Amino acid sequence: MRVPLSWLGELVPLPADREALAQRLTSAGVEVTAVERVGGDWEGVVVGRVLEVVPHPDADRLRLVTVAVGGGETPPPVVCGAPNVAAGQSIAFAGEGAVLTDPATGQPRKLKKSRIRGVVSRGMVCSEAELGLSGEHAGILVLDTDAEPGTPLREVLGDEVFVLDLTPNRADALSLVGLAREVSALTGAPLAPWPTEPDAAGPGIAGRASAEIADSRLCRRFTLALIEEVEPGPSPEWMQARLTAAGLRPINNLVDITNYVMLECGQPVHAFDYDRVAEHRILVRPAEAGETLVTLDGKQRELDPERLVIADPSGPIALAGVMGGRDTEITEGTRNLLLEAATFDPVSVRRTARRYDLFTDAARRFAWGLPPESAPIASARVCRLLERHAGGRVAAGRVDVWPAPEARRAIRLRRSRIPQVLGMAPTDDAVEGALTRLGFAVEKEEGADGDAGEAGLSVTVPWWRRDVRLPDDLVEEVARVTGYDDLPAAPLAGAIPRHPPLPARALRERVRDLGAAAGLSEVMTYSLVSDADLAAVLSEEARRAAPALRVANPLGEARDSLRTSLRPGVLRAAALNFDRGAAGVALFEVSRVYRPGADGGSDSGADGGDGGGDGRPVEAEAAAAVVAGARRDRFGNPVADRLDFFDAKATLERVLAGLGLSPEFRAVEEFGFVAGRTAEVRIPRAGGPAAGGRSARVGTVGQAAPASAAAFGLEEEAFVWELDLAAMLRAEPDGLTRPPAASPLPRFPAAAEDFAFLVPEDTPAGALAREAESHPLVVEARVFDDYRLTEGQGAEAAPGSRSLGLRVLYRAPNRTLNENDIAKVRRTILKRVKSNLGAVVRDRA
Repeated sequence: MRVPLSWLGELVPLPADREALAQRLTSAGVEVTAVERVGGDWEGVVVGRVLEVVPHPDADRLRLVTVAVGGGETPPPVVCGAPNVAAGQSIAFAGEGAVLTDPATGQPRKLKKSRIRGVVSRGMVCSEAELGLSGEHAGILVLDTDAEPGTPLREVLGDEVFVLDLTPNRADALSLVGLAREVSALTGAPLAPWPTEPDAAGPGIAGRASAEIADSRLCRRFTLALIEEVEPGPSPEWMQARLTAAGLRPINNLVDITNYVMLECGQPVHAFDYDRVAEHRILVRPAEAGETLVTLDGKQRELDPERLVIADPSGPIALAGVMGGRDTEITEGTRNLLLEAATFDPVSVRRTARRYDLFTDAARRFAWGLPPESAPIASARVCRLLERHAGGRVAAGRVDVWPAPEARRAIRLRRSRIPQVLGMAPTDDAVEGALTRLGFAVEKEEGADGDAGEAGLSVTVPWWRRDVRLPDDLVEEVARVTGYDDLPAAPLAGAIPRHPPLPARALRERVRDLGAAAGLSEVMTYSLVSDADLAAVLSEEARRAAPALRVANPLGEARDSLRTSLRPGVLRAAALNFDRGAAGVALFEVSRVYRPGADGGSDSGADGGDGGGDGRPVEAEAAAAVVAGARRDRFGNPVADRLDFFDAKATLERVLAGLGLSPEFRAVEEFGFVAGRTAEVRIPRAGGPAAGGRSARVGTVGQAAPASAAAFGLEEEAFVWELDLAAMLRAEPDGLTRPPAASPLPRFPAAAEDFAFLVPEDTPAGALAREAESHPLVVEARVFDDYRLTEGQGAEAAPGSRSLGLRVLYRAPNRTLNENDIAKVRRTILKRVKSNLGAVVRDRA
């Protein structure tokens, strides 16, 4: 919101230090984000008085204008093509060297002398567009001022503007009057009189217009006023200047006055052409199915019963609170106005504005919530201005439909509550003074039942402060006015509450750290997805078993469901990176997925707050990653090699190793992955077989199916892993959240030995490494080679065999191993892998 200070200064006296005022408002919760100065760049532009206008000797449409600019000298005539220039006018004159805005380009340009059709012109009589006041450049700006020629224009038209960034709870501050109340309360300056009622009244409105509200929940109050014999034309210059400074474009006096009052008192007001409203009767009702309305922007809108409309007997004439209709709009031929000021339901207006993408100034104010009391005040103010500046005759009385008036809210504030909230105890006079200056009615009272006789204040909330509902709201008002800077800095009293354990959060943050340490870049994607997104990564059976939760009021079809998997997000993020020129990506996300609840129990296992047995939806922590594209060399440059399954698996192993887990990978076939390049991820289960098995499935790693990747615009081979962190917590509820323990560096050297084993083709390489690592003197077993054998390629070779190279690292914690020790370990390993896996040492002959 833009607030011209010359306008605000008419409502309340302003301090000279505008920067200090802006800071005081900001500290009181009315944030001033900028202080702009209109006319600050008008160097060399002054007030001039037109002395003479004569025709140009060589151009029919041009004239020579002589302008007095003070200083005792009259400059030579300047060439002017404006049709409205006349002798005796006060105008804005820019001399040679002044910088003006070029109406054609919008860019500043320095004024130089020029020869126009044979006549030298050393200046310019300025239009509004050239001064940057508006887009109007058909004629010059004629000033309504008694300033002497030569007075800098900024002293006449210049202004300062506060740019406010307000929060929706402060709808009362979204107006000049509301802001004036704030300034008055903060500075102690009295509010200036603000006349609203018209001076005279014509024949009464009774019997000449009527209104009816069909649903009082959607429209709490509706008023109509009648103004006859108006004369459309330009609005006063001062009004145009204020509207322009506030960010609105002047149109004509009828429209400008309604906009002016909307900015002034925060209440939108809409004017209908009285003679075009059928039977002069208004009905505020939900739209009927199949109805249409052509709005003021010329677009035809398809209506439905969820939209509140203003209608006459012939049909809808406006979208309530959003925009008027073309059939009853104000035109140059309008002579009689039917003026509407109403209070509409904020949710209804917000949904209608979003439905038609019509976020007008009026819709914004209605969506923040307006009090019914403001409607007749704004209506009377518009009538007064129309009477004075549009020649209108205001009909006596007003149509006012208010089905359910509400009493003012009264709140009892205990005095002891103020120091409990603020940490200080302001005096009774300070509390009462702060509330009174804000418009609250304050009465002292003794303790009531339940308050142990404690004295307090009975505070009646003014009608414009709909955000104040609780005693603590009143305490906040006291703090705002007295100043947050005066609040003492005191230590907390009492013991700090014990932080409850949050295992799901702790695991999530550890996985985030480990993912970054594994070389992955973290992304954050939308929680809302579409059915098509989920269908690309989950089978129909899986989607039936755990259907996605639907959003009741989605922003669009692409964001209508809560995700049950993180894969759509990371795959789409990878595609976006490739679209922007990335050679390779390695991304991960740790966030929540959402599943329907079940009466039988929750699968979240997270913090006790994720839904579950009572049927509430489940919010489960999960992690996912994708790697695709080119590998990079040690300098970070892409190379010809492509990232593959083992790159994705390596990042996953690093994450799990950081959690102290030794995962097991088993080949599986799963929807959305390529068969033969997919494995399930299993981790040891705490408690072993007694807890339901030796290991638990916690995720999947593999190549995304081409069709699945293509659904998100990804054409590269992509390798994905996804972990269910909630399942990991169920399998290992304690160890995953414990911080890693430090261990001393080994004191004794290790010995390494390489083996080449022949194993059946379906034997997992990880199983071979786990068998070796089961010996207490083996600290690491790592597979470094894997290739298939053909028949006759070694004495033990057989069809379907493969050779696995295994490097084993031996170390004892208390001594250096000798050859005999290693030989014993070797024999144990060979015996174990042969017995359990059918693996034998390959004959190298």
